[in-house]
Amino acid sequence: MVKYKNGTGLLGHIGGDAILGDGGKVEPFLMPNGLLGLSPDSATLFPNLPKGTMVLA
Repeated sequence: MVKYKNGTGLLGHIGGDAILGDGGKVEPFLMPNGLLGLSPDSATLFPNLPKGTMVLA
């Protein structure tokens, strides 16, 4: 499982489970299909987050 307290960087998520919001703040993410989302401001499991999803910290 991957945590993205500081975002994903330019290559995006490797695919699979990820924990977002672990930095105590809302984290925006952009999925490869163009959908934009926001994590809660507490550590939250996002199961099966698609490969290439960009997490912005």
